[in-house]
Amino acid sequence: MTSTIKSFYLRQAISGEGVFFWPVYEEKFRITHRAGRLLSPSKHGDTADLDSRPPFIVCAGKRKRYYAPLRSVPVLHRRFCLIEDGRAMVDFASRYGLLGFTAERVKYSRKGLPPAFLLAESTARWQFELNEMRRLIYLWDLVREGKDSTIASLICREDDGLYLKLDKPSQLIAAADSRLYRKWQLLGGRPREAASHYIIDRINERIGGYVRPQINPEHAGRIYLHPIRLLDAMWLMFMWEVMGEVRPVRCPICLEWFDSERSTRKTCSDRCRQRLSRLKRKSSRGKG
Repeated sequence: MTSTIKSFYLRQAISGEGVFFWPVYEEKFRITHRAGRLLSPSKHGDTADLDSRPPFIVCAGKRKRYYAPLRSVPVLHRRFCLIEDGRAMVDFASRYGLLGFTAERVKYSRKGLPPAFLLAESTARWQFELNEMRRLIYLWDLVREGKDSTIASLICREDDGLYLKLDKPSQLIAAADSRLYRKWQLLGGRPREAASHYIIDRINERIGGYVRPQINPEHAGRIYLHPIRLLDAMWLMFMWEVMGEVRPVRCPICLEWFDSERSTRKTCSDRCRQRLSRLKRKSSRGKG
């Protein structure tokens, strides 16, 4: 795929009339083991993906605002992978929204007031999705940094194909009758190529059916990519990173991930840039 085509898809997906928006509820989020019976999927949920395992991240579904994650935070998948505990899940949901596996519990008032509802997502589902994305980003970082020996230690060849030993059980990279496996045997093995093949297959699997190309009636010459959930948008961001359309860089000051628009950009904001400059001046004076 040429860079022109890649840029076309990214540009049209994050700008204009067809931009993907996601809600952030402005009520206080918390974690509880007692969210009550989850009666139905919310507007931004899917019945097949609901998870009833406690504890839950919950909030009252009252006030909300919308933002465009693909446009404003194209490295959100990297920030998502920094979550380490329940408090970090709450902070992420408060800032960027729930993942999209959302259920509602309707609360009826005895005083004749309109019914309210509680939004809930299982933290077990969050942890599952975190583990899935973390393992692929870890493998992608090994590919990007050219750490062939480490990648080779994770790949094993069996009679029925190539396997990746990131988890138990090992994950199949290529079956014995595949072109990649035959190429591996013929050329003596290329760890980075096998790992890249696995990463791309998994990304395609995760966005397949959940990211939909659409044509806007008012702009018939443009294609827009619409994820169904916030989680799907983050997998799309990861795809763009692998394609080279997004370049995640971690700020040395606040440790926040950001998309570096220029190769010389070192910090996520002007504030962090000024702090880094002061630290460098202070360090220079100390050496002098």
